[in-house]
Amino acid sequence: MSFWWYCKLTSPDFYMDTRPHLKKLCDTLQAFHEHRIVREEGISWMIVGHRAIGVEYCRQLYVMMPPRHGKTRTLTKFCEWVLGKENTHKFMYTAYNDETASDTSRFIRDGLSAEKTDTSEYIFNDFFDEELQRDNKAISKWALKGQYFNFISAGKGGSVTGKGCDTLIIDDPVKSAEEALNDNESKKTWKWFTDTLISRLEEGGAMIVNHTRWPRRDLIQRLIDKYSDKSLKPYYSLVMQAYDIVKGEMLCDQLMSYQTYKDRMDLTDVDIFSANYQQEVKGTKGRLYRAFMTYTHLDDYQEEVESSVIEGWTDYADTGKDFFASIIGYTFPTETGNSMLIKDIFYTQEDVEAYRSSFVDWLMVNDVDSMKIESNNGGKGFALYVEDQMVRRGGKTIVDWELNSSNKHTRIITNNAQVQTVLIFPKDWAKRWPLFHEHLTSYQRIGENEFDDAPDVCTMAVIDLEGGGLIVYG
Repeated sequence: MSFWWYCKLTSPDFYMDTRPHLKKLCDTLQAFHEHRIVREEGISWMIVGHRAIGVEYCRQLYVMMPPRHGKTRTLTKFCEWVLGKENTHKFMYTAYNDETASDTSRFIRDGLSAEKTDTSEYIFNDFFDEELQRDNKAISKWALKGQYFNFISAGKGGSVTGKGCDTLIIDDPVKSAEEALNDNESKKTWKWFTDTLISRLEEGGAMIVNHTRWPRRDLIQRLIDKYSDKSLKPYYSLVMQAYDIVKGEMLCDQLMSYQTYKDRMDLTDVDIFSANYQQEVKGTKGRLYRAFMTYTHLDDYQEEVESSVIEGWTDYADTGKDFFASIIGYTFPTETGNSMLIKDIFYTQEDVEAYRSSFVDWLMVNDVDSMKIESNNGGKGFALYVEDQMVRRGGKTIVDWELNSSNKHTRIITNNAQVQTVLIFPKDWAKRWPLFHEHLTSYQRIGENEFDDAPDVCTMAVIDLEGGGLIVYG
């Protein structure tokens, strides 16, 4: 009755209680198959304990997990378990090429026909009575006894004409970064999906898309974009990041340690790494900012640094989901106006009591000359606290505050060009301040933005540096 326990008993060396992400994956797959991911009108999908009557159940499951964390292995076990319970169920399994698809098909077929070699081990036949049909067990197409076919596999672009299925599984349809970044290959994948695969689903059938994410418009992104205008999405997403930045925890230390994570980050393109391991696809569609100025070494700006002061701007947040955001840097005049070499960034979602003392320490360590703090929503009180601490502790930072009554989103939009030309970030800023980088680079011109603190503090800075910038009130 439990897919998780089937995995634990048949593969105890991999499915362990110390890997809770695998239990979450197993439980989600079981709930999806049993029509327990449901919703009533106007309510988002939820997983319930038993199948409900009179509610809509989900028929599209998108699984997004980092590489080497058990996605495909769990799908093979899932197919075994379902076929053991329902010998009429028909699967269609696809991967990026025929060889990979055939290998997975063979693993599942061999799992169903495995023979016990150790009395302490558990195999498929310890739980289920199903057998393979003798004259219908080719690698890419096979059936259980008494059935026409139960499983068919094909690589991307392969023919599946005339075959229908109850569950369509699309497992990592992209082979490599080179293919993922090729627009023509992306279009081919989408065309194969729309022209061939989707037509193979039987009425009421289900689809599982299992994907290591890639930059630009991978298959899942195209599907998400397709339904972007709908208030209720037809799909349920299971998203797992390799590293939880807020909690400071790895998804599974046994499968990927934090040190390995950092090593991969250093060796991998930023956008590819964010997509592969963090499931963050930084597509350019709808993004406000296109490119940012960067510097490699401060020595390249030695003259500017020696003759400049260190200034800073702060967007205050005391409670809630908003981030406290502060940037400091060397400001200097140029032929076209002013520029700022970003020296450091303070970005946190903690309550003010947790960070206010360390923020003062940060200002003193960085020898900041001046700091302007937005006085909205308690910011003035915080500015007065920082000013008092500077006097008490002998700091040099001159603190100023300012009430901002202009519309935040409009202010950000109208000053986006200045943010991209006036501020100069360290070349490795995505690795030094990953959350700040993510929130700034993914900010959308149109639509809802969950976090706007990073673009807001950058906008505050360039408005001052540009002698007022573009301020729109409303």
